[in-house]
Amino acid sequence: MDTQEKERLITEAAAEFEAGLRAKAEQFEATHAERKLTISVIEALWGETRKLSDEILRRVYTELAGNSEEKELIRKKAALSESGVRVRNKGKQERQIQTTQGVLTLRRSVLKVQRDGTGGSGGRNGEIIPLDEYLRIAGLPFKMSPEMMAETAFWGTHECSFK
Repeated sequence: MDTQEKERLITEAAAEFEAGLRAKAEQFEATHAERKLTISVIEALWGETRKLSDEILRRVYTELAGNSEEKELIRKKAALSESGVRVRNKGKQERQIQTTQGVLTLRRSVLKVQRDGTGGSGGRNGEIIPLDEYLRIAGLPFKMSPEMMAETAFWGTHECSFK
């Protein structure tokens, strides 16, 4: 992603968050003016604002990952071609990964290894997914980031299932 495109992405995300934050501040002020402000109202507005920021950040990181994917795809195809392995682009597929910060949806290109007697190797069913390899999520046993798996294991061993 070039600098101009990154600046555009950041500017759009910041503007969207600012508009959402202003709207929540107006709701806060209106509730206060009506003398209906409670800790529950503050907590609800705070939660709604966090959800907004999470959604904006999820979209930003998804777009950043997608741009990394294109560069990795070009690099991977060139490397495979040089080694004599032929591949065909099968298009984009979505993959959702549960992270400690929420679900991240990735749209990534899938390369199909062409079996032409050269014995080319591939991953799952002769497929290579450059972004999965680049992000080190190829072959994860669950649809979770390594950090989320560790957190899940921690809570699974430290919480009683019954009393």
